[in-house]
Amino acid sequence: FLSPHKFIGGPGSSGLLVARRHLFSPPTADEHARPTCPGGGTVRYVSPAAVDYEQEAIEAREDAGTPGILQAIRCGIAFKVKEAVGCDRIEAAEQAHGRAALEAWRAHPQITLLGADRADYFDYERRVSIISFNIRAPEGIAPSRASAAFLHAFGGQPILHPHFVIQVLNDLYGIQGRSGCSCTGPYGHRLYGIAAPGDECAATMRHLAAEHGEHAAKLGWARVNFNYFIDEAEAQFVRDAVLQIATHGWRLLPYYQIDPKSGQFTHRSFERHDALRSLAELEFVRDGCTFRVPCQDTAPLDHAKVLEEAEVIYKSAAKTVVGWADGNTAPRSMSDFTAPPSDELLTAVWWCMPNDAATLLCAQVGRVSTKTVRYATEIKGALSQARSSASSRRSTQVDSSLQDFEDSAMHKIMRPRG
Repeated sequence: FLSPHKFIGGPGSSGLLVARRHLFSPPTADEHARPTCPGGGTVRYVSPAAVDYEQEAIEAREDAGTPGILQAIRCGIAFKVKEAVGCDRIEAAEQAHGRAALEAWRAHPQITLLGADRADYFDYERRVSIISFNIRAPEGIAPSRASAAFLHAFGGQPILHPHFVIQVLNDLYGIQGRSGCSCTGPYGHRLYGIAAPGDECAATMRHLAAEHGEHAAKLGWARVNFNYFIDEAEAQFVRDAVLQIATHGWRLLPYYQIDPKSGQFTHRSFERHDALRSLAELEFVRDGCTFRVPCQDTAPLDHAKVLEEAEVIYKSAAKTVVGWADGNTAPRSMSDFTAPPSDELLTAVWWCMPNDAATLLCAQVGRVSTKTVRYATEIKGALSQARSSASSRRSTQVDSSLQDFEDSAMHKIMRPRG
């Protein structure tokens, strides 16, 4: 089975099932082949007493119902683009980008390349340029009880949540990546070492998702893809961005909150404006559509400037958090979560929390954080009070560092896409 929607230009195209012709033939010559799923378009003739299915046109017989004509055309165009560029050229470009990224990232002590323990992982001529990784939290972040089951996979350190890593890639650098388990949940359990039947950690995550709808604790990784059409400057920018996050990304954790349901991280100062949340908001009038989405700036990105501004933001994080701890300035909510999580989720936290990072930042500058709210199992008795305090704490003051973040040249690329 092929997935052309993953090809360049292929989103929205039909899938392809490729098989030998004899697999669709009847067992004997006297029998007629029947479609796997009978329906409109699969027959030659139908009467009250008999039905004759298509025999020669296998595609018609096995494609019941109205065909996806536009999807099929897009599929063909995606293959035509691939052939026009040339497979050899595509492979050479992706191998070069993949090799450069893997060699840069494997040397960083905080980056874990998922699956790199296999001997052929670094066989650049056989692998694709899709790279999955996790980033370890810095020393000084104590591992949680929930992370003890798979700390060995990450050198004994807790990791940054992959959703956070991808969000920073988007907000700070304008780079689109993906996080999650790549639709390979069982493989993820093996990578994390929790695949054994009856594993307590895996059972807890399943319970949270099924009973509470809380997916924040689901394991995963971040991944990026180096397509053949990007140039070396853009590939270098992606490599440098990941390296910066591996070194300094944890410093921005206090700027973010976690949605316990989706596990997504949202910048505390982010407010979505003019966003189409549902097709119900869309109206058509004589002159056209009444809803307009603001166009994004498509001017060429100054990669060096973005990296320099990111460095400034990382360095200012400690000052910002100390200001919050002193009570001088504060975001609208100091809670680690966008909504109160279940007690079960609190005990299942395996990633570095925003408050963990805030505490370490304060410690590095010789200050003790007393104002931040921590959702942690060791203070269960104070959970109710903490949640109430977190939800009631509001401030109309905007932290100067957050304002600098929004006023910088990166404000045009930091809005989440979609």
